[in-house]
Amino acid sequence: MKTVISVLTAHFFVLSAFIWLASPACADSGSDYKAGSDFAKQVQGNGLNS
Repeated sequence: MKTVISVLTAHFFVLSAFIWLASPACADSGSDYKAGSDFAKQVQGNGLNS
């Protein structure tokens, strides 16, 4: 039983670290997508509010 708790604890820390490191990348990709979308609308001539 002690081994199971150790393995679960290790997985928890690894997953937490991965989520903590990956979160900023997800936020950046969303803002990059919006910037690209806005640029594409400007190139089409529709403006930002279309």
